[in-house]
Amino acid sequence: MTVLSRLGAVLNKLVLCWADWCCAGQAGAALGRPCSSPCFTLLLSPAVPARLSGSNSPCQGRVELLQDGTWASICAVGWDLAAAHVLCRQLGCGRPRAVPVPCSPSIAEGNVVGLRQVLCAGQELDLEHCKLQPGDAASCPSNHVAAVNCEEPFRLRLADGPRRCAGRLEVQRAGHWGTVCDDGWSRANMAVVCQELGCGE
Repeated sequence: MTVLSRLGAVLNKLVLCWADWCCAGQAGAALGRPCSSPCFTLLLSPAVPARLSGSNSPCQGRVELLQDGTWASICAVGWDLAAAHVLCRQLGCGRPRAVPVPCSPSIAEGNVVGLRQVLCAGQELDLEHCKLQPGDAASCPSNHVAAVNCEEPFRLRLADGPRRCAGRLEVQRAGHWGTVCDDGWSRANMAVVCQELGCGE
């Protein structure tokens, strides 16, 4: 289980302030001290439950949505790079590295959601904010389903501290490190991060 999925159990949203954006000049920014806005907000409790399955990584695989308590694949018709950007962001992964050729029926498992199109601009926080046009699952060509390969999830570190397990919390996203603001931060969140970094409680 990744740190973002663990944090998701105790934190509704994580606000990331990038050092070269809203935290510029705040070298002393630390836990307990809010960063200036604006900040990037990553929602960890999406309204449209989604996942990538069929691989060893939570950031690669078939695109599936939870529909009426059952996970179902999305038809590849209408699935594009903009939609992949949104889903990778929603899942706490990095940018999409590739949108593979649609999976064959032998790779697809279970139900297929009939979506004629998933219309995203690419900047939405999650698929709920995209236009999902329903359709008949039978219209999906040979049950080909959408898939995506996203960059791996964020990495964490503690910076500018007196020792390895003390300091300002930073998260790496798309190759850049940014400070985590304290908006909605709690002891439970700290405990999860400390555990993830191998620092105890």
